[in-house]
Amino acid sequence: MRPPTEAECKGAYTALASLLSPPEPSILEIEILPPSLTPPGTLYLSDPPSLGIPKSTLIAAYLHARALPFPPTTTNGSPDPSPPNPNPNPSPDLLPATAIILLYDPEHLTACNTRKRHLLSLPPSDLPRALTAEIALLTTLLTSPLNRHTKSPTLWSHRFFLLRTFPQHLVTDASSFWTSEFRIILRAAELHKANYYAFSHARRVLRFFDQWEEDGPNGEFMVGEEVWQDTARSMAEWCLRHPGDVSGWAFLGFVFCGGEGVGADGVRTEVFDRVVGWRGKVGWEGEAMRGFLEGVGVIGRGVWV
Repeated sequence: MRPPTEAECKGAYTALASLLSPPEPSILEIEILPPSLTPPGTLYLSDPPSLGIPKSTLIAAYLHARALPFPPTTTNGSPDPSPPNPNPNPSPDLLPATAIILLYDPEHLTACNTRKRHLLSLPPSDLPRALTAEIALLTTLLTSPLNRHTKSPTLWSHRFFLLRTFPQHLVTDASSFWTSEFRIILRAAELHKANYYAFSHARRVLRFFDQWEEDGPNGEFMVGEEVWQDTARSMAEWCLRHPGDVSGWAFLGFVFCGGEGVGADGVRTEVFDRVVGWRGKVGWEGEAMRGFLEGVGVIGRGVWV
C-alpha cells in the first residue's frame, strides 16, 4: 500500500477534525474499519452516534496532526512551565490535532498535556463549554470499541485530572455525577476484560468525594449511603454477568469495605447472599469470585461475618 500524499493527509485531517471537535460536543461510538469494509475513496462512514473510520484515514490524519508544532515540553514530557515562547499557552487550533492523535495513540502524553494546558489557560467564563467538550471526547474514546483506549491509563488519568482540578464546574450533585461516571466505567469494563484502570478510576472518584465530604463544607460533593448501597447492588449484578472478571470482583470488595452505608439496611448480607446463591446454583468455581469471597471472610461458612 502506497503512503498517503500530503493532500490526502490534509483532507483526512480536516474530515476527522470536524467530527472529533464539533461546534456542539457530542458522544460518539467510533470503530476503526478494515479495508474490506471501506468503499474506495471513503473518508468515514457516519450514522450518528456511530462513526466508522477506515484505518487508512486515521493514519493519514495522524501524519498531518503530528507534524503540527506543539508547545515546548520538559524532558519528562510534561508542559514546560517557562518555555521561550512569549505565549506559552497552546493554540486552540491544536485541539483537533490532539484529538486525532489520541484516537490513534491513547498513550500520547504530549497530546494529553497540551489539552490540560489549554484548559488551565482559559478564563472561568470559557471553562464550562470547554470542559463539556473535553468530557465528551474522553467518553467517546473510553466507551468506543477500540483496541487500547478503554484500558488506557493516560486517558483515565486525564479524566480524573478534570474532576480533581475543576470540580465546581463539573459537579452539581455528587450522586448524579457518580451514577453517570459509573455507567461509563462499566461500559469500558465490558469492552475490555479485567479493566484495572477503569475500576482504579472508580476508586479514585469515590475517594475524592469522601475527601471532599470530610474537608469541604459543600453538600454537592457528598456521596450518601444510598449511592454506596446502589453501587454495591449494581456491581454485584455486573460481576455475576461477568463472573471471571477479577477487576470487577476486586472493586466490589472495595465497595464492601469502603462504604459505611453498605452495611446499613442489610445490604452487605443481601449482596453476599445473592453471590453465594448464584455460585451454588451455577456451580461456578472461578478464582475471581472465590477471591472476593475469601477477601470478605465468608468462604465456606455461609454466613456474613
